[in-house]
Amino acid sequence: MILSLPSNAQRAVLVAASIAVALVLSYFSIRNALATHYAGLQTPEAYERAVHLEPAKAQNWYLLGRYWQYNLEDPDGARAIHSYLFALSLNPGSSDIWLDQGELESAFTEMRHAVEADPQRAAESFSRFLRAGSSVELTLDRLLPPVKEAYIDVIWDQTTDGHTENALKVWDRLVAIHPHVPLRDVFPLIAALRNSKRITDARRVWDQAVVVAGMADLQGPTGSILWDGGFESGVTRGGYSWLFPEGVRNVQISIDAQERHSGNHSLRLTFDGESIVTSTEICHYVPVSPSTSYTFSAWMKARAVTTDQGVRFQLLSLGTTDNSVVVTPELHGSEPWTHIEIPWSSGKDVQEVQVCLYLRAGRLWGGGARRGGRLGAGCL
Repeated sequence: MILSLPSNAQRAVLVAASIAVALVLSYFSIRNALATHYAGLQTPEAYERAVHLEPAKAQNWYLLGRYWQYNLEDPDGARAIHSYLFALSLNPGSSDIWLDQGELESAFTEMRHAVEADPQRAAESFSRFLRAGSSVELTLDRLLPPVKEAYIDVIWDQTTDGHTENALKVWDRLVAIHPHVPLRDVFPLIAALRNSKRITDARRVWDQAVVVAGMADLQGPTGSILWDGGFESGVTRGGYSWLFPEGVRNVQISIDAQERHSGNHSLRLTFDGESIVTSTEICHYVPVSPSTSYTFSAWMKARAVTTDQGVRFQLLSLGTTDNSVVVTPELHGSEPWTHIEIPWSSGKDVQEVQVCLYLRAGRLWGGGARRGGRLGAGCL
């Protein structure tokens, strides 16, 4: 559209109006930028300057209130309350402001709605309430909706921050709502519990995780304490599952559904004769009871294993003082499915054993292990 103005005077008025609008917009943009700048300086003078420049912005009043509330050298409760009340008059639904005033109920209500809408806000909100003095139990009761993703987010965050006890309480509450949780989601918590030597808790959480993951009826040796000894789950690299190496050259590791002793699968490893797989590469951590006798049992099959050492399993005790090692008989050359079984006893301070596969060049299948009271396998 073309706007035609009949006179120079009208053109002048339009130009002047355009300039005025541009100046007003520039003024507000500059004022907003200055207010943001002053708020970032985190001094009382700067906060005062920010609320003067942008008095209708609740965040500026909230930051001013926080300064007067938490300033260790010169706190001023009256000023803090005045600023908070002004911020609430501008934004009555702000959970941060309610929380800093100690109004937990209002803050819980507001933030629970936010977490229901976006479960990824759960971890941040959970930590915020704990820092404000709320207990883990109260925060679980009032903040988290029965949404699996919200709980997993909090567990991961608390575990990452080193608050393993908090993460464990959140896990227990999650289990109580009977969700379906993939086993991999519990790997970080299991690792944190193991690292802090809380093996009993790690074992309990893993057993619960197996149930909520829908794998309680996983086919395998009856009574085996080595989880998934028959390689049936497809779950690896975390928790109390098999740990396979990554990026090992000249070695192929796969789950074989064709060549198996019992069950539906076996573990197949094919080598070219140049690579070595050591005890730190194909392993399984197993929680055990101290001062207890077990039997380790496995079935193995080999083809063209040509080195002197052959193929064997190693059991390494993981105690505070007991790090004893027991190895199984070796498998050499080409052998049909062969049953290997040895006794093993845990020391008085041993709560875990590391089961690892030692082998060199050739092709080997392992799987279908069974247990007698004891350890079973592709192992215990």
